[in-house]
Amino acid sequence: MSSGDHFYGDEKFWLKPFGSWADQKDRKGVSGYKADTAGLAFGGDVNISDTTRLGLSLAYANSSVDGNSNIAPNSAKVDVYQLIGYGSHALDESTEINFQLGIGQNRNKGTRNLSAFGVQAESNYDSLVATAGVGVGRSFTLSEATTFTPTVRADYSWIRDEGYTETGAGALNLKVDSRTTDELILTADGKFTHEIKQGVALSANLGLGYDALNEQASIASSFAGAPSAAFTTQGLKSSPWLARGGLGIVSHTSGGMEISARYDAEYRQDFLNQTASVKLRWTF
Repeated sequence: MSSGDHFYGDEKFWLKPFGSWADQKDRKGVSGYKADTAGLAFGGDVNISDTTRLGLSLAYANSSVDGNSNIAPNSAKVDVYQLIGYGSHALDESTEINFQLGIGQNRNKGTRNLSAFGVQAESNYDSLVATAGVGVGRSFTLSEATTFTPTVRADYSWIRDEGYTETGAGALNLKVDSRTTDELILTADGKFTHEIKQGVALSANLGLGYDALNEQASIASSFAGAPSAAFTTQGLKSSPWLARGGLGIVSHTSGGMEISARYDAEYRQDFLNQTASVKLRWTF
């Protein structure tokens, strides 16, 4: 084998800037929030056999979160770092399994305004994040230009926030215990892809999901001025049902680049998250 030969084939590199906007309404007496996120992901993948493809990606995002409470206004800045391994395996010409496994860290900086006392409490803590997902889809050719792909999948995520003590508010600082939250989303959806001309295709997908865990978040904490008087604050309990949908366009250039743009949305009762992204992909 010469020095220019490769063990693997069809190497691809991609770059994906994205932005999202989430709006959580107040729910069952618990204040909601608004969150704006911008980020960048990039990665690469290769065929390791005729039926299997593996890849690795890195992502960074920054989120600004503003709580809806007028009594104790709060906000947060979150830096998100993720490393994700992913891949796919073809069972036959029309059926494919895809999978991913990720780990990451969130760096959280929060503020809690206590205007009645003229002080502001500040927090600074990290979160460990782990994700795993697997799905299977089968494509059906409806015409020379149109395909339909139904997919079922399961996605699990786990977050552990470290404990912390606020600063800046004296005896009103909160000492917050570490906590763990997780979710298991089971989804079924369908995707239509239609080639409008050579090298250009439109896509639309719609699906329904269910959070099999659907746990209500809670925070155990105490005031710095009364450390023995611990209390628990109940967080939001979201609806377990969710709907997802999206629209996209993809174009292949004569130079071998693939350019795609997407709009995606996820809706739960009292919650809406919208995402816009552009993806550039090169073949080497």
